[in-house]
Amino acid sequence: MFLSNSAVYFVILTALIAECAGCRQSNSVGKNAGTADPTSGRAAAFPTKEPETYQAEVVITAGGIEQKFRCMRKGSASRIDYDLGREYQRSYIRTDADRVVSDRRKLYADVPAGRGGSELQNDTADNMLIRNHYSEIERLGTENGLSKFRAKMDQSTASEAIIYVNDELGLPVREELFSLSPDGGRQLQYTYELRDVRNEVDTGVFEIPQNYKKVSIDEFNKNRRKDQ
Repeated sequence: MFLSNSAVYFVILTALIAECAGCRQSNSVGKNAGTADPTSGRAAAFPTKEPETYQAEVVITAGGIEQKFRCMRKGSASRIDYDLGREYQRSYIRTDADRVVSDRRKLYADVPAGRGGSELQNDTADNMLIRNHYSEIERLGTENGLSKFRAKMDQSTASEAIIYVNDELGLPVREELFSLSPDGGRQLQYTYELRDVRNEVDTGVFEIPQNYKKVSIDEFNKNRRKDQ
């Protein structure tokens, strides 16, 4: 049974927020790093931990719809820019506090504890960089300079993932998730891709410009809805 486009998009978008806005892990990824596979006790076939410092454009495609985001992390500070390049682009920044920012309106708001990013963080379940439920990982070779793997998800027979790893960066940079049907059908549900990955981040991206006005989270969300 294949997922609807809306269901797929909901699942994969949540992955993005967990990766970029919710992670405070201190693990860095080296060129040849491996991670323990909780289902087998062996090392994973490719790195599965988020880098300590990086920035990347994230492109999610599902049902013919492409969405772009930008993730940035440096130590415990992180930022994600939503709807990249669009007029209503907004950002979620985590430093000493969690804040949402609108560059268009030059507004920002603190996110109260317990709200978890409000509507921004309600979209996810897990992510590509910190994936820990791949199983039966099989190396398929090399394609376009990237190492290619096939894996099952949570040991399920209803889906499989094709993962492309940039060995130079030590990162999975593309994932394709397919739904599998009992009659042998195979349907692409989404692709999740990291582009323009860099291992340097300017700390200024985590600062709120001095000319931006602070408002309540409710007022911020009210203005955001007007922009969409």
